[in-house]
Amino acid sequence: MKAFASFMFALLAVVQLGCSAADTKTTAAENPYKKAKVGQWSEYKTVSEIMGTKTEVKAKTTITAKDEASVTLSTVTEVNGTALPAQTVVIKFEDLEKAQQTVKSEELEKGSETLSVGGKSYACTWVKTKVTAEANGAKSVTIAKVWVCEDVPLSGLVKSESTTTTEMNGNEMKTVATMELLGAGS
Repeated sequence: MKAFASFMFALLAVVQLGCSAADTKTTAAENPYKKAKVGQWSEYKTVSEIMGTKTEVKAKTTITAKDEASVTLSTVTEVNGTALPAQTVVIKFEDLEKAQQTVKSEELEKGSETLSVGGKSYACTWVKTKVTAEANGAKSVTIAKVWVCEDVPLSGLVKSESTTTTEMNGNEMKTVATMELLGAGS
C-alpha cells in the first residue's frame, strides 16, 4: 500500500507540474517549487470518489525548508473531519524531473479563465490533459483539467478536476476528484 501511495503522490506532483509547465511555458527545470519560498503555504479541499466511497480532504501545505536541490513540505490534513498527524516530505527537484520523464502527457485543450475561489479571483490558464504513467507495478491514466495562476504559492494550482483509472496487480480502480484552493499566503 505504501508503494501505491508513493506512486499516487508522485503522479499528482507530475500532473500538476506538467500542467503548470504547459500553461506557463516553463520547463521541468523551472518547476514552481524552485521559485517557492520558506513560509509560503497553500490550503486545498479535495472531494473524491473511489469505488463508490466519497471522501473530503482538507490539506494545508507549508514550505519549511528549501535549498537548490529540494524543498521540504509540512502538510496538516483533515479527512472527513478527522485531523491526522502532520506529515513532512522532502521533494528533490531531480526526482520530480525524472518522474516527469516517465510520464506520457497529451494536451487535449487549453485556455484561460478567471476563477473565484477562497473569496478571491484568480486569472488562470488551464489545460486539459491525458496523462499516462507507470511506476511500482501500477499503470495509471488520468484525464485532468487543471487551472493554474502564478500568484498562488507553491504549485500555482487553483483548481483541478480529474478522473483516474489505475491498474495494479490485476485490479482496476477509478477515482474522480475535484481539488480547489481554499487559501494561500506567506
